[in-house]
Amino acid sequence: MKLINQIIWITALLWSANPAVAGNKAAWLDSFKTANEHYQNNNYQAALKGYQIILNQGYESADLYYNLGNAYYKQNEYALSIWAYEKALLLKPDFEEAKVNLELANRTVTDKVQPMPRIAWWYYWQKIKQLFTVKTWTILSIIGAWLLAAGLFFLLNSRKHALKRTGIYLSFIGFAFAVFCGAIAMNKNHLMHNPHAAIVTTSNVYVKSAPEEESADLFVIHSGLKVSLEDAIGSWQKIKLADGKMGWVSTDDIKPL
Repeated sequence: MKLINQIIWITALLWSANPAVAGNKAAWLDSFKTANEHYQNNNYQAALKGYQIILNQGYESADLYYNLGNAYYKQNEYALSIWAYEKALLLKPDFEEAKVNLELANRTVTDKVQPMPRIAWWYYWQKIKQLFTVKTWTILSIIGAWLLAAGLFFLLNSRKHALKRTGIYLSFIGFAFAVFCGAIAMNKNHLMHNPHAAIVTTSNVYVKSAPEEESADLFVIHSGLKVSLEDAIGSWQKIKLADGKMGWVSTDDIKPL
């Protein structure tokens, strides 16, 4: 039972730690409605300001980032719109409208980087993780924990052999399901709060061979490109492109996801 309690506690903590479900949501929804009205009236700058105020107050949601991305796009700030759509999809992987708009925004990116081939299992693992949000994976993990608890109950308290066997099966399935879903929930939660990727926001960025201005230029990247974050030293960030190229850029040139 100690293991069950730990699983439930960890997954519930992940759920409750999400900023999107904390604080005075009613006030944020009113601000969100006002910002949306500015957007509908083609006052995109005011809409952007309203969305940013909501984010600065600690509230985030897929819809908020989606509308923010639309406002950025209308202002021709394509790199920031890409960042916002990517954030929306982190919170809601099946957000079809965000996927479509992200594809449109990505057409404005100058750099066309060909990704390195991925190992098959890694590709499918990423696809599985994108099926649900952190909240949904957390709920599934809790369901698995309850299946484990039910199985242990039958196993320890039933006198019938058939029920004991059912308890063994339920315990095994529940444990595996809880650990699997809980691991994905924790991984996605970690990635959301510890950025592993970023969007280039400066028009032209000279990628350096070392974290210093005097180092050699390796290659040039442009705004809107998505890069992986590998390391950081002071105000410098080591990045990796989808084709495997690596180098250092100033943190002022990128916006972490």
